[in-house]
Amino acid sequence: MNLNNKLAIVTGVSKGIGLETVKMLLNKGAKVAGWGRSAPGLQHENFYFIPTNVGVLAEVEKALEETRLHFGIPCSVLINNAGLGYEGL
Repeated sequence: MNLNNKLAIVTGVSKGIGLETVKMLLNKGAKVAGWGRSAPGLQHENFYFIPTNVGVLAEVEKALEETRLHFGIPCSVLINNAGLGYEGL
């Protein structure tokens, strides 16, 4: 699949699978909007981080609009990696 200059949105980019996925997409030439609660510390000309809690609809809507304004191209790839966990008995 040719990802050169395609826009990908990846959620949960702060660390782990999300961050590694972003790196893979960038290596394939994609432009990546990274949504997460914490910035990953990744610097790349084709990466744009947007602080987003995907559990809050208003934040997701705002992040989508900011992604559209920043990149100006339609999204081709969505990787919904953000997770939510509950602990207890």
